[in-house]
Parts: sequence; structure tokens; C-alpha cells
Amino acid sequence: MHKISSQTHGFSGRELSKLVVAWQASAYGSMNAVLTAEKVLDITKNYVFQHNQRHKWVGVQAGSS
Repeated sequence: MHKISSQTHGFSGRELSKLVVAWQASAYGSMNAVLTAEKVLDITKNYVFQHNQRHKWVGVQAGSS
């Protein structure tokens, strides 16, 4: 959890909520309804990428006005 906490620093409450819902959906969507640490880290990595990409786009758009 410390790793995830440091990776998601700067996330809004909404972003964190969506991340946890994605973990839940992954567990429910698996054959045995188990959420593994590997799956949590993969999903978190994807959400961190999306968060960083969104902030890059906002920065580029703000700079081009």
C-alpha cells in the first residue's frame, strides 16, 4: 500500500475512487473472484499513466493559448 500511496500522490478523490472501483471490477471479472497484488499493481500503473498523460495535455493546452 505504501508503493501505491506514493504512486498516486496528487490524485483527486474521484481518481482514487475510480481506481478502487477498477480493482473491484477486476476481482469480480476474474474466474475465481480474487484480486491479486500483481493485478492491483498493473491497474494502478495504468491509472498513474492516464493521470500523468491528462496533466501533460492540460499543460500543453494552457501553454498554447
